[in-house]
Amino acid sequence: MLGRALKVFQAHLGFFDTVVAVPSKKAALEAWGSSQDLFHTGLASAAEEKDAIRAALAHPGVVLKRPAGSRDPFTAEPGLPKVKSQPKKPAVPKMSPQREPKPTPEPPDRGELGAAEKALARLKDEMKSSAEELARKKKELASEEREAKNKFHAREREFEQRLAKAKRDFARAARKGK
Repeated sequence: MLGRALKVFQAHLGFFDTVVAVPSKKAALEAWGSSQDLFHTGLASAAEEKDAIRAALAHPGVVLKRPAGSRDPFTAEPGLPKVKSQPKKPAVPKMSPQREPKPTPEPPDRGELGAAEKALARLKDEMKSSAEELARKKKELASEEREAKNKFHAREREFEQRLAKAKRDFARAARKGK
């Protein structure tokens, strides 16, 4: 470890603030025994406190500790933090800061959509009525067409009969006139 330049890193681990002088972040994580990247999570960083840096450089590779939040010197085997006795108060659960609930967005105005849906429905009803009316008229026209053809065929037969009689009469008169 002495061959490479040392850097001092700090981390808050449990009840202790810690510092260690090592060549890299990876070496610091190994010294702390962490399989998690504490630097990425923000629990570890480069040390900035001069006394902490001095103490760590005096003991390269050794994790030095002090009670969390204190200004005690960093040592290899600190005792547990001392708690000042205070009158017992009922424990108040720590509340995380309340986030403003996201306002539920108001539903969009359906007015224009509803009007368009109604207009389309009216158009479809109108188209259906129009198609029904055209079908009725078509049926009437077909009936009129059949009736007209029947009348025509009846008159045609009548005229064909008259023509046939006229031909016969003409042929008879032509034979008599000879």
